[in-house]
Amino acid sequence: MSSAVTVGVRVRPFFPDEVAASVDHGSAVDVGDTEITMRHSFNQKKEVLKSFPFDRCYSSVSGGDAIKTAQIYADLVAPSVHTVCDGYNVSVLTYGQTGAGKTYAVSGSSDEPGLVNLACQDIFEKVAAQEGTSVTASYIEIYNEHVIDLLDPEAQQSAFPTKGGRDSPTKTLKVREHPELGPFANGKTEMDVANAEDAIGVFQFGDRVRHTSQTVLSPRSSRSHCSFCLTVKHTGGTMSQLNIIDLAGTGQDTGGGVKALLSAFSSSSKADSAEIGAINKSLTTLGSVMNALAKQAKAKADAKTRVHIPYRDSVLTWLLKGALGGNSKTVLIAVISPCHEHYDDSVATLRFAERARAVVNVASTKMVKSKMQVEVEIQAAKVREEQH
Repeated sequence: MSSAVTVGVRVRPFFPDEVAASVDHGSAVDVGDTEITMRHSFNQKKEVLKSFPFDRCYSSVSGGDAIKTAQIYADLVAPSVHTVCDGYNVSVLTYGQTGAGKTYAVSGSSDEPGLVNLACQDIFEKVAAQEGTSVTASYIEIYNEHVIDLLDPEAQQSAFPTKGGRDSPTKTLKVREHPELGPFANGKTEMDVANAEDAIGVFQFGDRVRHTSQTVLSPRSSRSHCSFCLTVKHTGGTMSQLNIIDLAGTGQDTGGGVKALLSAFSSSSKADSAEIGAINKSLTTLGSVMNALAKQAKAKADAKTRVHIPYRDSVLTWLLKGALGGNSKTVLIAVISPCHEHYDDSVATLRFAERARAVVNVASTKMVKSKMQVEVEIQAAKVREEQH
């Protein structure tokens, strides 16, 4: 089943300290049902307008009329999530500038459930109607190009060390590639979950130790990419996964971007630079993968044209191989700021999201092999990798 990546855009509300500027300059974003238009006239020159088409667009700028995450989930995410219990893989990614609301969309709050809560409820409503179906949950992060198991006791213990903060040495996982299942984090913890409350509890358990830092745009800015996964095994011999990926924040080298992040960090500048360098590397590679996949989709009619997809240039893109151009139904939710001072960041996010719409995946159901077969194939893949 071939399908393009579904893409939606959400515009965050103004922060309290941005309201005064919004009175003078208004919003830099006009939001239609399926189109975002960026307007820029900061230099009192002729207004520049850029329009971008998407599957759905949402505004949270207008106070009481602000769109809730539940509405975005129902429109964009739920139709794909409902097919997980039919044996299809589904990936949901959030992308955008630091402080624009990616993690909020994924995690939610006490007043507004996030994508994880809503998806878990849906999955287990479906599972309850299927006999013999089992579900496991896992949660990993990619920090400085290393994969960390957020459910591992060692990772939990290092969350509150006596010295060294969360940068203390933590056990990392190797990425392996299974010939049928694709790239995966070898040895990650898989916890049995019997209901939505169990699954949400696993997410919250791991979420408290992911790498974050305070910045000028967010009190708890993500410094890593995180992937929460529910694996559903069916009696019919199929296995499927739901992956919800919260990407680290993007940012141009402007007052609201990289310089702002660096100046706001409380730890050493060397460590900060390493974090930002790793994030930029992975997101730049992600952009290159999107460009290549879009080019591949256009060149599909020409059998002689071969496009190299640089999945292995970063750990993030290697693990996202299935979600981008592979065996998955994929949804991307891009989040942007309404402020004129973040115009460049917002346009960069929209251009990335626009390219994502050109990516075509081929989703299919997969048979589950025995544990022994999988372990043998994993070891064989490991040997081939070491030989190269």
